[in-house]
Amino acid sequence: MSADPWEPWLAELESASDVGDGGRVRALLEDLWRFPFHAERAQEHERWDRLFALLLRLLGHGDARVRDLAYHYARIAMGTQLGPAWGEHTAEDRARLVARRTVELLPALAPLVRGGAMSLLRCTDDLVHVEGLADLGPQQVYREWIASFEDDAALALAARIAYLDGRGPWESAGESLLGCLDHADDMVRAYAARALGQRYLDHDVELAPPLRDVVAMLTAREIERPGVAGPFFSNWYGFGIEDFEQHGGVEVDDWFCTILARRKHVEPNTLPCSNGIDFFAHEVFGGRPGYVRRLLDMGHEELAIQAATEVDERIDSMEPLLVELGDRADAEVCRLAAWQLASHYRLLHPAGERRGFVAERTLAGAAGLFVNLAPRPDGGSHAYSAVLYPRLGETFDAAAAVACLELVLPQSMRGEMLPYGIPDDGGKPGLYLHGRSASARYRSGALVEHRGDVAAERWEWIRILWHGPPGAWRPEVRG
Repeated sequence: MSADPWEPWLAELESASDVGDGGRVRALLEDLWRFPFHAERAQEHERWDRLFALLLRLLGHGDARVRDLAYHYARIAMGTQLGPAWGEHTAEDRARLVARRTVELLPALAPLVRGGAMSLLRCTDDLVHVEGLADLGPQQVYREWIASFEDDAALALAARIAYLDGRGPWESAGESLLGCLDHADDMVRAYAARALGQRYLDHDVELAPPLRDVVAMLTAREIERPGVAGPFFSNWYGFGIEDFEQHGGVEVDDWFCTILARRKHVEPNTLPCSNGIDFFAHEVFGGRPGYVRRLLDMGHEELAIQAATEVDERIDSMEPLLVELGDRADAEVCRLAAWQLASHYRLLHPAGERRGFVAERTLAGAAGLFVNLAPRPDGGSHAYSAVLYPRLGETFDAAAAVACLELVLPQSMRGEMLPYGIPDDGGKPGLYLHGRSASARYRSGALVEHRGDVAAERWEWIRILWHGPPGAWRPEVRG
């Protein structure tokens, strides 16, 4: 960004939009995260209006990525402009602005939602979040917008629960939150369960029935018909698990295993409401070999491989489980296991090699090269990533790292170094340092990570992720 944080990008974005330069529009939006939204929250009102109007126009763009970015930054603008700390503007000014922006936004969203390109439920959750930032209660204009979707009664009911529960009345005759847990529609059930969990999370006094009774009731329902336990639990996931265990009368690890072992059907997709138990289980059990074993014993092969590969580090006691998973018939399970073994264990899985998912080569100086290959629809494959290892028992010094990288991904192919693309990169080309890693991004789309002792520049391995054209980089032919 220049000394004027709004220019030249705002004028360039307007110009690119006016002339139909979709590539330039997309590039400018992709980099818009660098704009200091919070610092500019009370400045340049006319420019905020220009930006918001432009984003609304871009919601009608033919490129889905441009539409997604336009919607994302429209929400950011709504939630940021006129935010605290208060100066010449007030909290009431902010609430009025969000109300005005809502009226401006809905006509642009309507064709996308009705055409299926966007989700009414996602839009509803997003608006609740923005209204919460502005201390703005439910808006009649949005209630009426939800009502306009009553031709899909289940969708409208799920949206009413999402928008109004805990904020205003939503039940029609014969409707209740508990009753909606048994609704025929999975999304109504999910939003009812999430709202019920929110009530228990936010309570100031003990609710009746107590949380442990509700957890027991939901567990029984989940076993008979999955899809409610995940949205309910989502309210506590993260920093509230200990509180959930204390008041819910369960150990989360065991509770997950009970559900996974006994449920009678596959869990439905509950997004955008919430992730489900499958997702939470693979994260909670991630990197824990004992629970990966339990998942395999319960027949949850897909969750087992997700948990076994969740941690981007070597875990010695995980290796035999990964070898076992690599021998499974399911191609995706084999691929993921073989990739993890190549990337962190310096091990070429025979089944993964035979099925074309991994390859091993030896470079000059006896450096080891493991290549992870992604299958193509035509039956071929292309390199997705590769890991360079030094001689056994050694590390790469700075010079050896440069030399080996040049063998596998020459500078002529990787191109110039770019800013890494996250908030702490300073906006300038260079290595991004984080923990035990030093990473770089290149014009070609390659990401290169050096892992080891950052201060001493001694590297245990070097990993390359290729985000350029599939098949343009072929490290498997090296060595």
